[in-house]
Amino acid sequence: MVADDGISASVAFSAAEAASAATAAVLGSTPVSVHVEKLTATDSGVCTQIAAVHRLNERFAACRTYEAATQLAGELSDTALCQALINLLVDADALVELVVQLMGNLCLHDKGVHGLQRAGAFPVVVAALRADEPLVRITGLNLLVVLAERKEMIVPLIKAGVIKLLCFLGKGMEACHWQQVLEIAESLLAMPFAVPERQRQQLRDMLGAAAKAHKASKEQGKGGLPLDARRLSRLLIVLRALNMAVPSEKPKRR
Repeated sequence: MVADDGISASVAFSAAEAASAATAAVLGSTPVSVHVEKLTATDSGVCTQIAAVHRLNERFAACRTYEAATQLAGELSDTALCQALINLLVDADALVELVVQLMGNLCLHDKGVHGLQRAGAFPVVVAALRADEPLVRITGLNLLVVLAERKEMIVPLIKAGVIKLLCFLGKGMEACHWQQVLEIAESLLAMPFAVPERQRQQLRDMLGAAAKAHKASKEQGKGGLPLDARRLSRLLIVLRALNMAVPSEKPKRR
């Protein structure tokens, strides 16, 4: 079994390297700066900008190492590009999942994460994920998973309305992307008292309803909801404990 796993891993890495090489060959010698200029120019038009976003995503796909992709993310993460992506996410009518994908690629580097945060991307992404667009939603939730893992981004994400988004998505139960929802919630609760009490209660109510629905589904022989039951139970325990806890008061000024 170990040998099979080794062979499978070797084949997977070889396939990934071959795919990167093929993508790089197709891209040709057009400088990255050309695509950046098309994306950030105010008179380019939405179609031209989306095409530029697609080309930049291809540049990341063509990177043969993680270090190369990280370096590319650092080079691209300036204020003008981050702002252009936000504007495009608002203005474009189609293929906006490519915009969110590029945001995720930029987050390979610290400059990309902080650049998107300073430009005000978080509330825009959260609002976009309320629309019933499957590709945008899965890409956006994966982006939020990455961002929520960074402790310095927890408060900005909460202020952007991520908890409310999770509660909104959780109402869909079976249709919800439970893996990402639970991962994001777990990361945000690393700073529990940064979450307003009312939002903690709403999150607890939604997860409690999910636990009941999961149990009922299993009892009916349907296998339950597509979620990690242990992670769900752990989150509920944390939220119940927080409900009984009182955050320490700040010392009064004399």
